[in-house]
Order: sequence, then structure tokens, then C-alpha cells
Amino acid sequence: MKIYKIRNRDTGLFSTGGTYPRWEKVGKVWKARNHLTNHLTTVAVEGVYGSNADVVEYEVTEQATSIQTVPDLISGALQRREEKEAKRQAQLDRARREARLAQYEALKAEFETKV
Repeated sequence: MKIYKIRNRDTGLFSTGGTYPRWEKVGKVWKARNHLTNHLTTVAVEGVYGSNADVVEYEVTEQATSIQTVPDLISGALQRREEKEAKRQAQLDRARREARLAQYEALKAEFETKV
């Protein structure tokens, strides 16, 4: 599989792509050459790259780095979702308690002054 990047010759930095590209250490990766050429023709009117940029083509080879069963992946995702929801619910409960406590204190102060 081939991927493409635009590199600045002077700095060695890579284009971020888009209408107003910047130069960064990593930059944007185009996975298809026609997508890269569409970008280049879109910004060509502005003269963004000038003659100081190169298109770098990389050959990427696939190599399995880990294997995980689908059920394990799903259960891990569901567990993280449940933990996130429990944390959110705890924050919501704390906020509600604080609001009720503030309301209680306000009512207490109101009725203590009337007695």
C-alpha cells in the first residue's frame, strides 16, 4: 500500500493539507494519489507550496502487531463505557446534592430569620 505526504525541502516538515496548510513534524497522509493531486490543484491558485516542496511516496507493509478476539474487544469497550457512565452519574449525583444543600441552606436561613 502506498501513502503520500508533502515535505518542505528546507525544513523537512510536512504539510497539514487543507485550504491553508501549515508545516508540521508529522503532517497529513494521503492514502490515494488522486486525493493528493486534488489537494494540490485546489491550492495551486494560491501558490501555497511554490517550488520548495516535494511529494514523498511511502510503501507501507502490513504486519500484525497484536491479535484480540472480537468478544474480548467488545467486552472491554462495554466495560469502559459502563465505567464512564458510572463516573458521569456520580458527578451528576454530587452536583444534585450540592444544589439541594444550597437550596436547604437558603430555606433554612429564610425561615430562621422569620422566627
